[in-house]
Amino acid sequence: MKAVQRYQEMKDQERDVYAAPMEQRPRKKSGPQPKTLVDRDGNVFHGLRGACQAYGRSYELAKHRLFDNWPLQYALEMPPGCEAFYDHVGNEFRTLAQMCRYYEIDRAVFAKRYDAGWTLEDALMLPVGKTPKKLAGEKEESL
Repeated sequence: MKAVQRYQEMKDQERDVYAAPMEQRPRKKSGPQPKTLVDRDGNVFHGLRGACQAYGRSYELAKHRLFDNWPLQYALEMPPGCEAFYDHVGNEFRTLAQMCRYYEIDRAVFAKRYDAGWTLEDALMLPVGKTPKKLAGEKEESL
């Protein structure tokens, strides 16, 4: 019986809220809110569009690159139709995927590491589950 009473009270409260004039009703934010992005230099952007404007890149290109697990910095800095990627020792790779395959690391793991501030060498070379010594004190969990 108490459950029925609580249900009725809850419905009455709901009805009261929507009986109020529009300006007094609770507002819902429509649509997805922009995600805050931080690049490797510490610049903060409110959404990918803001980052693309700052770097002079196409939003569609950056979105496509991030969907393909590119690090944010690469997605923003690399020019359209980029010809090559270089590792920490200067080896040239045609694609980011090719570089990650060479070092036997998942592209998503590499992207998370690189965006988190890891050096290119550490992001490519350290086995999954390991954290560079300089970052070990800062993070509880390794990538």
